Amino acid sequence: MCGHPMKKNGRTGKGVQRWECPACRLSSTMPQRERKQARALEVFVFT
Repeated sequence: MCGHPMKKNGRTGKGVQRWECPACRLSSTMPQRERKQARALEVFVFT
């Protein structure tokens, strides 16, 4: 994940919100709040 703010990008077939990074075109279904916490954990664990 590049760290840029994600933007809403439709929904999956099950109705879950899809997110996309406009910079790197990465797509995710994880809510931004959880993504931010996961990123903080990733930085803590791998640095």
